Amino acid sequence: MKTPTIAQTLFMLVLVATFTLSACSDDDNNENYGEGEGSVTVEDSSYILDQGLRTIYDNGDGLFVHNIMLHSSSLNNPDENGYYVHFYFFTDSETLSGQTIEYTHPNENIPNTIYFAFLKLGFDSDNQTHEQAYDVKDGSLTVSKEGGNFDISFDFITTKKDSAGNVLAQDIPMYGNYSGSLTFETF
Repeated sequence: MKTPTIAQTLFMLVLVATFTLSACSDDDNNENYGEGEGSVTVEDSSYILDQGLRTIYDNGDGLFVHNIMLHSSSLNNPDENGYYVHFYFFTDSETLSGQTIEYTHPNENIPNTIYFAFLKLGFDSDNQTHEQAYDVKDGSLTVSKEGGNFDISFDFITTKKDSAGNVLAQDIPMYGNYSGSLTFETF
């Protein structure tokens, strides 16, 4: 199976971030996002997840690349920094229905595996910076869809990093859930 190049991965990240952030600045009524309820918990702090975005593309060799970004509507406020959770993973199906996706080494490109996932805190959408990141290094994501609603749950072990990418702590649990709609884009 074909592994996405660094350029392809960076392109998708920029594309998703551009869509997300342009939607944040262009739409104070949050019409560009799916709406739901959920939270992410890390280091005894919980953060609301009430909006979501999903993108998907076929990489041409039988795998589908999914991006799911969950965040709080506070990310849309240009006067404050927000946070978001991002999952980038592979499946052998365009649809998501009760699948558990396991974290694997980022160089592996096989169905039902997570290529990368993280939580960004103190995210400044104007400057594309963040204060802290929690990069996933182990765990799983479960995604189910019924009608137009998704049920997402995750349980990960992360590495905590500062804005410069310096490791601050290892083996930090991060878990959460989201139930609701996701705005959908295909590429």
